Amino acid sequence: ALLGFLVLPLIWSIPESLVTAELGSTFPEASGTVAWIEEAFGTTAGFISGYLTWVSGATDNAIYPVLFLDYLLSFVNGGSELHMPPIQRFVMLSSTSVALAYINYRGIELV
Repeated sequence: ALLGFLVLPLIWSIPESLVTAELGSTFPEASGTVAWIEEAFGTTAGFISGYLTWVSGATDNAIYPVLFLDYLLSFVNGGSELHMPPIQRFVMLSSTSVALAYINYRGIELV
């Protein structure tokens, strides 16, 4: 498994980053991969790609508060599972999601 962590970036990540950089400079638009796919395969494929990317991002972002709460509860409880009432879990997950959405909405200036 350790060899996979060392070899995978060379086989997959570096070529993909070079392709992304090349296409990003060729199509300097805010739509990203949608522009590339529309150019190659048409507007229907571009729409499908954009929609599926949005669904993937929304699904992926919904996982983070759940994982954070589970890791936090495991850490607080010394490594074993801690069960909490469903309404308390819902409130904690919802407040975490709202806080992260607010930070995302406001934006973060790093530079």
